[in-house]
Amino acid sequence: LCLDSAPRDLDRMVRSAPFPKVASILAGLGERGVEGDDLRDSASFLGKQAASLEALTPALLLRLTVAATKSSAVADKALDAVAAAASMSLPGWPVDEASKLLLAVARAKNGSETEGVSSLYNRASEVLCLKIKEFSSAQLIKIVLAINKVSAFPPPLG
Repeated sequence: LCLDSAPRDLDRMVRSAPFPKVASILAGLGERGVEGDDLRDSASFLGKQAASLEALTPALLLRLTVAATKSSAVADKALDAVAAAASMSLPGWPVDEASKLLLAVARAKNGSETEGVSSLYNRASEVLCLKIKEFSSAQLIKIVLAINKVSAFPPPLG
């Protein structure tokens, strides 16, 4: 697989491949720090598919968020929508993945001052406070680090 041509190939696949496969490939490219106009276009397409993003698994939404820590194209064009989708399904997320998600959003290259990210932080403050007893020390540390990296995180409830 030639990573230089992968974003161009992804643009052709977007029209015919199942959305989770496209999202997984885009996440993989972003995780490797691939940039460029083709990846930016593909990330833009992904970022406009709110309903399809909401249907993705927590693991794949987490991968896309991690990709935004390594690729400006993914952060700029998809993080807002990915965070919004994650906020919808956050109550069902395992606490380990939820803590990793918040830390990845806080470490994203760009796009962490968006409505979707704000929605995620608001939802996290509601949902995760109820699950606080389930968190390990490492997971709590990830959440504290995430909170310290952003100013948009609302104060904890209760």
